[in-house]
Amino acid sequence: MDSVSSNLIETIGVVSDTHIHSQEGRLPAKLLSVFQDAEVGLILHAGDICTLSVLSELEGIAPVRAVRGNRDLNLLSSLPLIDHIIVGKVKIGLVHSHISFLSYLLDKVLHYRDGYCFERYAGMLHRIFPEADVIVFGHTHIAESRHWQGKLYFNPGSCSCKSKWSLCSCGILRVFGDGIVKAEILVL
Repeated sequence: MDSVSSNLIETIGVVSDTHIHSQEGRLPAKLLSVFQDAEVGLILHAGDICTLSVLSELEGIAPVRAVRGNRDLNLLSSLPLIDHIIVGKVKIGLVHSHISFLSYLLDKVLHYRDGYCFERYAGMLHRIFPEADVIVFGHTHIAESRHWQGKLYFNPGSCSCKSKWSLCSCGILRVFGDGIVKAEILVL
């Protein structure tokens, strides 16, 4: 790695679909230790937070940028649907998934009929963030770190909802001075 690309600008912790439903609920200790050990300087939460205490807990580690998901109806006035973040030369789009109830319902029908399809999500996300270099999303609980049509699509999975399709996970993005982004999915 040359000196420019070895110049780390920011380490970002990425989490989604925490689904903590009460103020007394706590994030998994392993998630918090992963972010602390990585010395993240920023945390992105891609929605389905369910209670603001989750964000307070994460803010004990680093500043947090968060968007609301389909399970965050009680957070309508607190969080945006989408967010645009710039770190160095890198433009990051942050969204849970759907930005309208109609697109959510259509996706549910397609999901039940066809199953999970990365390209279906990527096409929709590309239309939301045409200028982004990285698109961080959630909703599916399926971890993804995939380059497609010149963008990095990054879904950390769910840190608390293990299923037959996926393990609990989170993500780390490392942004370098030359605009390179190194992405990592970590199983909790």
